Amino acid sequence: MPLPNQFMTYEEIFKQAPKEYCQQVAKRIGLPDRLPVSSLRRKIPQKLLNLPFLKDLVARLTPYERSVLTMLTFSCGGSGVPFDLFNRKLNQLSQKWPYISREIRRDLNELGLVFAMAVGGFRYCYVIPEDLRTLLLEIFADDVTAALISSEQTPKAIRNDGLALIRDIFTFLSFADRYGIKTTQQRTIYKRTEQRILKEFEATEDTPKIYDQINPTAGNTDRLEFIRQFCWHNRLIDWADPGIQCSLAGREWIHKSDAEKIADIYSHWLEKSVSTRTPLIIALSISHILPPNRWVLLSSIQEQVAKFGLEVIWEQTLYSYLERTFINHLTYMGCLAFANLGDDVAIQVTDLGRRIFSKKPIESYETELTFILQPTYEILASSYLAPEIRWTLNQISELSRASQVSTYKLTAESIYGGLRSGMSIDEILGFLRTHSKTGIPQNIEIAIKEWAERYGQIYFMDVMLLRCKSERLAQELKTSKQIEKYILGEISPRDLIVPRQKINELLLLLEKKNYMPLPEVVTVEDE
Repeated sequence: MPLPNQFMTYEEIFKQAPKEYCQQVAKRIGLPDRLPVSSLRRKIPQKLLNLPFLKDLVARLTPYERSVLTMLTFSCGGSGVPFDLFNRKLNQLSQKWPYISREIRRDLNELGLVFAMAVGGFRYCYVIPEDLRTLLLEIFADDVTAALISSEQTPKAIRNDGLALIRDIFTFLSFADRYGIKTTQQRTIYKRTEQRILKEFEATEDTPKIYDQINPTAGNTDRLEFIRQFCWHNRLIDWADPGIQCSLAGREWIHKSDAEKIADIYSHWLEKSVSTRTPLIIALSISHILPPNRWVLLSSIQEQVAKFGLEVIWEQTLYSYLERTFINHLTYMGCLAFANLGDDVAIQVTDLGRRIFSKKPIESYETELTFILQPTYEILASSYLAPEIRWTLNQISELSRASQVSTYKLTAESIYGGLRSGMSIDEILGFLRTHSKTGIPQNIEIAIKEWAERYGQIYFMDVMLLRCKSERLAQELKTSKQIEKYILGEISPRDLIVPRQKINELLLLLEKKNYMPLPEVVTVEDE
């Protein structure tokens, strides 16, 4: 049998199943067991992935078998459930189970519903192929959702972040590209920089109180860390002195569609946060089967997580863990909406979440190509503004408020930043004329031109100072035909300006002429 990879399909697992096992499963599910093994490997997945047949097969299981299969279905991630943890869980359920659990596991394996496989070459796990697990979740949905507690009324203070995460990743990459993000030697972002970035993140104003306690709007470092890890693992950022810079891949990623972006983010979350954490696997499995428009209390989901979970976790610890990881991350991805209900939290799967969970196409929207430039130097930009336009806007203006309609401001410093990034004054004005619905107010155009006129009036030159001990010696060097071509100017009768890139040539020439200069560069402190 092959080693399980993340979310293997039934057919992928069965490709290398031994002939004897294929015949055993075929006999149990009503297929001729004398067919060629290649035919069995094809027909068995076809039959077991047929929903009506699978429903009938599950209906014929004993109550014990159905209970074990339900538990495995909700707790089995892409890498399976370790034998030792699951067997210990069964032993905790009833004193009778140790005597029959082996037979139950054997029967489920012979029916082709559960596989026993070695993970990493040494640890055996129970594995359910992802496509089979999806069908089993649908079959067990009524049993599990019946145990969940719902809110009888629609909550008032609802938190729904939509696609805020995508826009915040954009803000993070734009900030890294424009300023660079300073980090410590341990690669953690400095607190002051962290707060600057968080102020630019999108945040709603109706945050429920319970959510505030674990995830304050004003300083939500969990979300920033989530973004940093996602960008790092997908190589959207580079580590460079003194910190984080947006990479070429990051600049390319912002041009992806929102559907592609959210798929990248969700896949990253599954791989890095969910795949090895049973409580998250169970909570996510439950969210897959929640009925549309139903508000479910987190406390009742917590009870099911504890019921199906393999580890014993203190009740309050588990609740806080689900708040911080399950609700926080899925809300940020736009998959959940939630609200505070007294001492509890109610959640609802959004339309976006339902599409992501079922791998259905995500509805795209038409991006906007214009914004509003006001005489107050403020720019009002919709959250649907095209990424490439928003990227340029971030280069020449400062984000002062992020929301469904974000507010930017043009300042002397922001225009200076745009010029430093390589844009010319004509390109800045051309960009504003093209994309501003209201054109460029006269006072703003005049101000931008005045600001730009100052740019480059003062600049630094990369040169070196050649200092002579006497004015006579300096004059001697200036009159030498071979040496004088290296002299760009002078700042005193004995201090000459020479080009840095030709310092080695000049050094050799001076030695050849018997002037014998010091070989090392003398610093101001040593003078």
